[in-house]
Amino acid sequence: VPGTFVNGDLINNAIASWSTYQGAKQMVPQDNFTNAGHGAKVKPDEPMPIEELSMDMVHRFVSFKDVDIIEEDGTLYIVDETGRIKLFNQFNVEIEGSAPYYIEGFLATHSNELEVFPILISSGLKGDVNGDGEVNIGDINKLVAIILGAEDDTNGRSDVNGDGEVNIADINAVIEIILSGN
Repeated sequence: VPGTFVNGDLINNAIASWSTYQGAKQMVPQDNFTNAGHGAKVKPDEPMPIEELSMDMVHRFVSFKDVDIIEEDGTLYIVDETGRIKLFNQFNVEIEGSAPYYIEGFLATHSNELEVFPILISSGLKGDVNGDGEVNIGDINKLVAIILGAEDDTNGRSDVNGDGEVNIADINAVIEIILSGN
């Protein structure tokens, strides 16, 4: 978990798993969570290509956008044009919408192989700000809430026009997508 926690800190909006993996207790964040008394939310690293992952990044909270999920011999993998990594869905995170996907999770290792424990798997469809697999008025409503500060960008899809900012231009971009039928 990114950030520093000390014995006695309260962590809000998280669920501790009583099962263990390789002897380590697990914690599954629900949305974003903070340690008590602090306001900085825990967010994943900026979306990155799979080829940039390394063993030095184990336990980091990472994200991927515009990826696919494939199954080979009963094992799930996250795939982009740079490579693939095992998707270890121990907590049965629901796969929302359709490919391409946006995924947030923690890097781990098993048998000396990198894998991702997903926290969020949602549609990566351009303009699908709310992650329901469709581009419609719901996405405009979500953008308005994000711009006004009433909601957070929980799936990293609010910068629809790709200019590095979330503002009215992104609402206009969603409207263009809706009107063009793409």
